[in-house]
Amino acid sequence: MKHTRLTVFLAFVLSAGSLSAQKPSFESASQAVQHMGTGWNLGNTLDSHADGITDVTATETLRGQPVTTPELMEMVKMAGFNTVRIPVTWYPHIDVQGNIDVAWLARVRQVVDYVLDEGMYCIIDLHHDTGKEDAAYPKKGWLKADMDNYTLNRDLFESIWRQVASAFSDCGERLLFEGYNELLDPLGSWNYASYNAAGRYDAAIASSAYNAVNAYARSFVTAVRSTGGNNAQRNLIVNTYGACTGMGTWSDYLTEPLSRMEKPEDSDHILFGIHAYVPIVNTDTEGNILGNRSLETIGYLLDGMMSNINTHLKAKGAPVIFSEWNTSTVDRSPTDYELRREHLLNFADLFLSKVKSNGMSACYWMGLTDKSWRSLPAFHQPDLAEVMLRAWHGESYSPVLLTSADYSTEYKVEFSKQWAELQLAFDAEGLEREYTGIEVELNTLPSTNGGTLTLRAYSTTGGSPYQNLSDIKTTTTSQPFTSISSTPVVRLSLVWRSAGSCTIDIKCVHLIRPDGTKDSVVPVNRTPDKCMLTMSSIPLYGKSKVGDTEYATLYYGEKNLTVPEAVTATAYKVVNGNLVPVKTYAAGSVIPAGTGVVLHGQKNRTYKFSMSDENGEQAVGNMLRGSDDEMLTTGVGKFYKLSQDSEETAGSIGFYFGAADGGAFLNKAHKAYLVVPADEAKESGYPFADNLTGINNGNRYDGLHGNDTWYTLEGIPMKKRPSVKGIYLYNSQKVVIH
Repeated sequence: MKHTRLTVFLAFVLSAGSLSAQKPSFESASQAVQHMGTGWNLGNTLDSHADGITDVTATETLRGQPVTTPELMEMVKMAGFNTVRIPVTWYPHIDVQGNIDVAWLARVRQVVDYVLDEGMYCIIDLHHDTGKEDAAYPKKGWLKADMDNYTLNRDLFESIWRQVASAFSDCGERLLFEGYNELLDPLGSWNYASYNAAGRYDAAIASSAYNAVNAYARSFVTAVRSTGGNNAQRNLIVNTYGACTGMGTWSDYLTEPLSRMEKPEDSDHILFGIHAYVPIVNTDTEGNILGNRSLETIGYLLDGMMSNINTHLKAKGAPVIFSEWNTSTVDRSPTDYELRREHLLNFADLFLSKVKSNGMSACYWMGLTDKSWRSLPAFHQPDLAEVMLRAWHGESYSPVLLTSADYSTEYKVEFSKQWAELQLAFDAEGLEREYTGIEVELNTLPSTNGGTLTLRAYSTTGGSPYQNLSDIKTTTTSQPFTSISSTPVVRLSLVWRSAGSCTIDIKCVHLIRPDGTKDSVVPVNRTPDKCMLTMSSIPLYGKSKVGDTEYATLYYGEKNLTVPEAVTATAYKVVNGNLVPVKTYAAGSVIPAGTGVVLHGQKNRTYKFSMSDENGEQAVGNMLRGSDDEMLTTGVGKFYKLSQDSEETAGSIGFYFGAADGGAFLNKAHKAYLVVPADEAKESGYPFADNLTGINNGNRYDGLHGNDTWYTLEGIPMKKRPSVKGIYLYNSQKVVIH
């Protein structure tokens, strides 16, 4: 009997070992949708296009956006978004043989990696290769919902996806491919296929369109799967005709894009994609806005749309994602955010609550951070971002939202032509509702070369009427709104009124509140063909990313930093071969400049530490050091870095040699390291788990048991029951917080 049991056990172990060596399965499409949460589109960037422009940087910045940075994606993740869709237009970067430009493909991969490195989901597509034809861009929309078009372009379409899929085959399950953006019939019909035909419907055109959408979907899936590797089970998104949602009741044909859509593959790795641009205003037959549509009416519209999606699309056996959503007036200027902000915020909350309750996910189309704000990076619509994140994560969620106030920013402005204009501030309902004036401060006297640079006020959202207020001749210009006769004060701008050129260096622009406090604002270039705006910024905060282990280090040599919520920061020393806490900084307390600490927080989250004018309490005896720049460790003794042991054993996080025999190693900027005198240093390192042993044995900490206090595994007392997931000590027991 014993021999039999041993044989069975060995067989089980061998079987388990064999299974562990196999490639892990990707999560299903349904699981992915639940994990993707609420997301954002990196629009007007890699989807930008123009005939004859193929340079990578020129393309990426064609619509006035800056070059995308890892810091932008870090900011998006830090806030609480979990998906970034990167629209990509490919046609300008494909040669006559159908080969994608290597440099372009490499840049797309680089930006995708920015997203994936933050632990977020990422979606890439074929964007303006689809859509409505445009005389200004003859090659735009070369892919159409039409069977003749499919027959003509099938080989190239499949070749593009084979090249793209091969380039990303090593990426894990958090990268999704979207086969095409918005396939339209040859008439450019929205709402449903053949809407632009005589009589608002043509059965032959519609049938060809829906058949072509399904044919392109099958070709996309087949091409990607043929590249093997991770692409054999990658989650793929196929959009309905025009990415239509079936929203509305004014035509029986509205649900056809849903009902005629087919699932291209019998697997659990397919998602259906749709775009929702919801009318939140009432308009007349000419499109003129008459007023806000009630939230009750919008709610009925959304409920009907969700019912159609669930009945005609989701029931086919695949989950649904809104890879784009916004209002139907998203492209108007001024924007909904500027004209009807509260109504927009209420709509956003309503829309996402409907999406979440129906088991879907959604990516907002642009907004939130744009142009100059992306360079900082910062949110220029932080209140809208906060509404979205609370709608998804819960009302108690406190997002970390970087704004322009988190930076000390200076701007260089080069006016090269007459009537160049730099917008300083804008509010469609009038800046005087919240502010009493504006202040513009320059670093040096303006170089006007005898020309005239004027502060101008506009009283409408258009170009007139306006009032020229004062010429910029000194380093500081203050303008109270009471001196402006034309109201409301909708926009304030600097206008170059002369021929020739002018250069200014702006130190800051502030709007003044009635109590005298100042809000910094970010200038916007309104005439990019006549003016160049560049900025340099210094963050007024510190940051650190806590990884899978739930630990990280932090060091800022010249900034006193406030500990954010759900984080503890601890200084350490080594006593008798043990790592001992010297000082713990709880949420809300201040870490003094030059103090190295170990952070404990939620895994895979980046935290913002605001600067403080307070000095904070010194951690006497702290043996953690650090550097503001990447440099070799300095000091006398052996050097240790925060890591797992050499075997990467689970739970082994602590301090270990960063180089052979504890020698100096390259320490990353704003990271801390441990320095131990050579005669006291341990080659085995100092895992935090040793603290746990010490606590349980009662060797080094008195009074830790039975006193109704929670502790971290490293023995740090906590003010209350922890809210962050992890393992803690409570009344001598390990407790897992889910």
